Amino acid sequence: MITVTLADGRKVDVRTNDPQKAAKIAHGWSRGNPKGLPKAPPSSALRTARGLAGNFAEGVLPGSSGFLSGAGKALVNAAEAPFSDEVDFEPMASYSAGQRDQEAQNKATTQEHPYLSGAAQFGGMAAGVLLPGANIARGASLGQKAYAGVKTAGAYGVASGLMSSKADNVSDRVADAVSSGAIGAMTGGAFPVAGRIASATAAPLRPIIQPVVSAAGRGLQRVGASLPGRAGTVINREGQQLARDRGQAAGNQRLDRMIREAPHPVTGGPMRPAQVAPEVARRQQMGVPAVAADISEPVRSGFRTAVRSPGPAVSAVRRAIDQRQAQAAERATGHIGATLGPVGNVEAQARALTEEAKRVAGPLFDLSDAQPIPLTRELQELFSRPGGNRAMRHAATSLQDEGLEPLRQGLVEAADGSFSLGPVPGMKFYDRAKSSLDEEVFAGRSPFATPDVQRHARGAASIRARLLSIMDGGEDFGTGTSIPPEGLNPHWKPARDAYGGPVQSRKALELGQELATSDAAEIGNRMAAMTPEQVGHFRLGHRSGLAADVRAVPDYGDPARRLGGTLERREALTAAHGPEASGRLLERLDAEQDASRTYQAIRGVNGDVAPNIEEQERAIADAAGSLVQIVSGHPGGLLSAGRALLKGDRTGTEADAFIADVLGIRHPDLLQAAMRDVGRERARRTLVDQNAARAVQQGGRVLGGILGTNMIEPADPSGY
Repeated sequence: MITVTLADGRKVDVRTNDPQKAAKIAHGWSRGNPKGLPKAPPSSALRTARGLAGNFAEGVLPGSSGFLSGAGKALVNAAEAPFSDEVDFEPMASYSAGQRDQEAQNKATTQEHPYLSGAAQFGGMAAGVLLPGANIARGASLGQKAYAGVKTAGAYGVASGLMSSKADNVSDRVADAVSSGAIGAMTGGAFPVAGRIASATAAPLRPIIQPVVSAAGRGLQRVGASLPGRAGTVINREGQQLARDRGQAAGNQRLDRMIREAPHPVTGGPMRPAQVAPEVARRQQMGVPAVAADISEPVRSGFRTAVRSPGPAVSAVRRAIDQRQAQAAERATGHIGATLGPVGNVEAQARALTEEAKRVAGPLFDLSDAQPIPLTRELQELFSRPGGNRAMRHAATSLQDEGLEPLRQGLVEAADGSFSLGPVPGMKFYDRAKSSLDEEVFAGRSPFATPDVQRHARGAASIRARLLSIMDGGEDFGTGTSIPPEGLNPHWKPARDAYGGPVQSRKALELGQELATSDAAEIGNRMAAMTPEQVGHFRLGHRSGLAADVRAVPDYGDPARRLGGTLERREALTAAHGPEASGRLLERLDAEQDASRTYQAIRGVNGDVAPNIEEQERAIADAAGSLVQIVSGHPGGLLSAGRALLKGDRTGTEADAFIADVLGIRHPDLLQAAMRDVGRERARRTLVDQNAARAVQQGGRVLGGILGTNMIEPADPSGY
């Protein structure tokens, strides 16, 4: 290493053992790094203009003015050196000279024209906002904003450090750039966090500032109204935003948040405010007086909080919900009729079917009863069976109950009161015996039938089939029989058919009513053997039974849950009425259950929830938070505490009243307009947040660049 003493007395250590090379290196370094800043040229308009331009460039990006000047000098050196013996190719030295020359002009102009220089630098900072930065998405979190600040301020910090460095070698300039970038990145990342802290700290002062902001907004509205064109429109719109009702603004923000917390009840996708009114209208088209509070649990929870606050407007909303629930049973009956079919008086319709059977089949039974029926050995054998003997006893009892003499119908009564077949039994006896057998067979089909009942049913079915074959014919009874091929009474079957249709329909009707609360398995088993006509009567009885069951629900109860609130009830509806009709009913019942849940949310299961309990809890929480601020010395703590305890700040209460009113709107057009306001408030807040984040990002970039470049050490000649 050789130490070279320059003409100005400075000494430079150069890492070489060649004296000539050391002298040349030291001479080149001294030209690029003169002692102190170079003397600025005499004051002139041109020098002032260059100084102001340099200060403007420094405002845009620290170090940029020296970089531009130095880069220009380096380009001139690169262009002249090949064609001149007097100019050596020394781009780094030329760059350093140009950089130092521009810095000298910037400093001199600042001293001579401080206000102009300050304005130029401020203008540069304003223009620097146009510099691109890391993208900040709408709705970005604090962490995402901080990360964007780190990237933007760090990148520009590296650039500023590289341009501001006075080092004469690449490695030192890179070191300066890295150090400036690190400081910029830390500053840019801290800015959003500091902004959030400042916003939270200033929150208690907003009630004081808000009247001033609102007044300013009204003033802007008047200014905008007086200006023509787009400028007036923009100013007026901004004035409207500043002067808007704070309670409504806070309410719209809360509404947007609670709406988006749950999926859409039909599509399953994310719910948006614009989808609320169509969903409410869809439910209303089904006959359900739905409101927005019904659409999801988060919205219902927010409605519950809002509707429990005091105030006449909120009380009117509560009364409307009460009145809606009081009419739930009536609506449920209407839903049954609109989706499954009309309901009716089962008893009256059953009597009408019986009368119809008698009217149609009466003449045919008269003809059948007039036929003489000989007592054949087949009939004797049939009624000697235990099941046949039971049917004969029941038939005799039935004849006696109808006021008919069993003896006249061909029965012989023994001394012990038992009966046996006489020489010529009448058809009235056989008809009553068949009815007894029918009842045993029917009883055996019940899923609750005991083994004895099922055994009797199987025997009764065999005896009934044999009896009908004997009377109706169509069976070869072999030789030695007295039964003709057409049977003993071919007139009985037409009479039975004429009477059996309405009677079986009546039985299906009554059975449907009886099974209104049964499960799908029993309903399916009973319907399996029914004719289409009988199925229709069964369904009429079933839905009439459902309507009767709904009318038994207590006042303010949940009839929709009673009809389809469990999987068992839903399966039973599908088994009785098919998937299409039951699906329409269940869709309405789901909407009705949501309406009932809304009522229970604000009134409690027993309707005994205190209407303003959450309001009281919120006031206590506000007071507690303000006490902490007072203890910590925050100037707004006393004001906030007084507001919480004396209820001076009505923004929360006004927001609750607004939310309760919006979520209780039934008119689709009014609800649609309210949801548009919710969407606009979200868009406004998102845009404001995004712009504020960008402004904070640029602020972090500017401060980070200034701090980073100021930390760069002046060039040290040692080490050459």
